[in-house]
Amino acid sequence: MREKIKKFLTNYKISLPILIAILVAAYFIFVNVGSAPQQDFIMASSTTIAQEVSVTGRVEPSKVVDLSLEASGKVSSVPVVVGQRVAAGQTLLRVDTSDLSIRLAQERAALEKAKIELAKAEPKTTATDDLEKAYEDGFNVIADAYLDLPSIVSGLDDILDSEQLSDAQVRNIGNKARDYRDDAEQAYYTARRAFNDSFNQYKTLSRASSDEELEAAILTTYEATKIVADSVKVVNNFVDYVEDQRDEQQRAGFPDMQNDLDGYTAETNDHLAALLDIKDTIEDSKIGITDEGLDLEALRLDIREAELDIEDTQQAISDRILRAPISGVVTAVDAEVGETVSTGADVVSIMSSGAFQIAANVPEADIAKVHMGAEADVELDAYSDVIFKAKVVSIDPAETVLDGVATYATTLEFVRQDERIKSGMTADITIKGERKENVIAVPQRSIVTRDGMKFVRVLEGEEVIEKPVETGLRGSDGNIEIVSGLIEGARVVVYLQSD
Repeated sequence: MREKIKKFLTNYKISLPILIAILVAAYFIFVNVGSAPQQDFIMASSTTIAQEVSVTGRVEPSKVVDLSLEASGKVSSVPVVVGQRVAAGQTLLRVDTSDLSIRLAQERAALEKAKIELAKAEPKTTATDDLEKAYEDGFNVIADAYLDLPSIVSGLDDILDSEQLSDAQVRNIGNKARDYRDDAEQAYYTARRAFNDSFNQYKTLSRASSDEELEAAILTTYEATKIVADSVKVVNNFVDYVEDQRDEQQRAGFPDMQNDLDGYTAETNDHLAALLDIKDTIEDSKIGITDEGLDLEALRLDIREAELDIEDTQQAISDRILRAPISGVVTAVDAEVGETVSTGADVVSIMSSGAFQIAANVPEADIAKVHMGAEADVELDAYSDVIFKAKVVSIDPAETVLDGVATYATTLEFVRQDERIKSGMTADITIKGERKENVIAVPQRSIVTRDGMKFVRVLEGEEVIEKPVETGLRGSDGNIEIVSGLIEGARVVVYLQSD
């Protein structure tokens, strides 16, 4: 038989590929003649239908701020550098305030003198009146103290964490330096505990608090301030000793630390004096000691004028100190010590580090599937094998046309912050939409639409029957929910030869 085929091919000059083609064609002719229409079917089953939207976005910081001073002047210190992490309220830049410090001291002296003159002339009042005002003043004195104490405690922490005073640097100096550091750290931790305890008590205080609560808060604040003042002195001794052991080239940064510590000393001394004064005033008021006087209005105006002068000077000092409005990373510093900066000129920029977000544009065809709070899986090009979790936090109601397609700006925020996430990274996002479980579903291509109605073709025995159905959610996997008209296990035709 093999020899006959070979002889046939040789006589009629038929190649092997041509022979194969002839055989295939013959197969389809003979097999399909008179056969029934061919069809493919699936079993309708209970499954999960879910919608997903896939878009590309870019990682960006949740906030970037450019900062400027409220007052011009010569820069006296810049305690931060580019790339440094800073906390909200931390000092970023300071303009020279020596002239204002002198003026503030003179105004405080004038205020004390005015108070003395008023005390001499003021008539005797009831102890209740005196005490009521003393408690009101006491609340103000406590509040003033807690305007400065948080930054002082934070500043001491920054100084002890500085590179110039690190363990490695101190070990190179010797045992005495280590002893100074141990003392400084112990004093700082003691001060921080005292501050935290007193600050927690202060947060429960209000002007409606009882007299006993106010007196207790004054004493607690005074003791905490005294402990903080002592810690400033111990840290100052540590800084002085280390600086003395360094040569000129190694003393960079020490003047700024000394400047900050001098400021902390002045602030704590002022608060201690004010707290002690109000404590004595309350005690005097309890006894009901006042002097008689006649015309007191002018003296009271003198006191108010002195207080306003102090407030103005304090505000002027504050305007010369640039503090971080948010926690983040310094991205730019455009000023140096000795340089004169102008009001309103951007000198420091901060990028928030507390949260990163993703900016994406969702096409009009998919925006109905996206809702606020929707969960999403994010893949970053830099870490293609890692899934980061995110959620939708905003959807812009106004469209943005990109390449002729209407899109909607959508912002997602990472559920957990991760140090691997960097601003500017490209993100592939899968936003999870509506989801239904345990529903009957079939492939969308099996749905036949005719005259406004939808049908599926069901194979019953050897016969194909059309059944009207009601459809529901369209899944991203190509399946569609059957709400009614079909039971689980039905054989649904997805391909018919006549189609």
